[in-house]
Amino acid sequence: MKHRVSPEGSISISGVGPVSVAGLTIEQAQQRIQSKVDRIMSGQVRISLGEIRSIKVNISGEVAVPGTYTLPSLATVFNAIYSAGGVNGIGSLRHIQVFRNSKQIADLDVYDYLINGKYETNIRLEDNDMIIVPPYDNHVTIGGKIKRERIYDMKDGETLARLIDFGGGFTG
Repeated sequence: MKHRVSPEGSISISGVGPVSVAGLTIEQAQQRIQSKVDRIMSGQVRISLGEIRSIKVNISGEVAVPGTYTLPSLATVFNAIYSAGGVNGIGSLRHIQVFRNSKQIADLDVYDYLINGKYETNIRLEDNDMIIVPPYDNHVTIGGKIKRERIYDMKDGETLARLIDFGGGFTG
C-alpha cells in the first residue's frame, strides 16, 4: 500500500491514523511508522522515496557558473557547489556562507569535511537559500617530503603546523 506525505509532513494510514514524519530521516520515519503500526496490528513497514520535490538555490561569488539552480529537496551545500561547476581559481573553500531568509545560517569550512570528516559541515539546503563563495584569504603551496603536495587555502592566523597537517604530515 502506498501513502503520500501531506504538505504538513504527515501520512494517514487507515486503521492507524496520522503519523508525522516531517523533518525525519528515512530510518527515523520507518521506526516511527513501525511503532505506530505495531500498536494496532502486526505487519512489516517498508519506506522508500518516490517523488522528491525540488528547491531553488542561488549560488554566487567564486564558483565556475554562478546562478539559480533547481536541486532535489535533499541537496546539501556541496551538491549545490558541484552543480555550479565547483569553486573557481580564486574561490575559498574555507568560508562558504549560507543565507536563509536574509540571515547567515552558516560559515562553512570544506576542509573540516574533507580532511577531518566532519559530516555536519555539509548542511541540507532549503528553498531560496543563498550560497556565497568568497575569494580565498591566502593560498600557500607545500611540497617536498609531504604526503599531499598541494596548494592550500589558509585562513589568516593559521600556522605552518596547520599547513603540514593539511598536507598529511611528512613522508619520512
